[in-house]
Amino acid sequence: MRIVTDISRVSATIFPSGTPSPSPATTSAKRLHAVQEVAFTLADGIAYVRAALDAGLSVDEFAPQLSFFFNAHNDLLEEIAKYRAARRLWAGIMADVSLQKIRAP
Repeated sequence: MRIVTDISRVSATIFPSGTPSPSPATTSAKRLHAVQEVAFTLADGIAYVRAALDAGLSVDEFAPQLSFFFNAHNDLLEEIAKYRAARRLWAGIMADVSLQKIRAP
């Protein structure tokens, strides 16, 4: 995780579009279901956020540049539902993180 936070710190100042992106590249080869793919990817995203916060980065410095790459499969409706669910879950997670930072002394 140290390399993730170091890259996030440098990219936030020098080139803002270069932050690390949690992606299920390693999970796609394992033939996971859509729910599992979203769960593992968001878990990676949460780990990135925690590591960045522990390293002293502000949420506003790195969070806007995080992007996720999901695999697209043949079932169109399932993929649409997966993308929408992941977006809503991540928005809720980041709202909780922002609220915790505001409430923290």
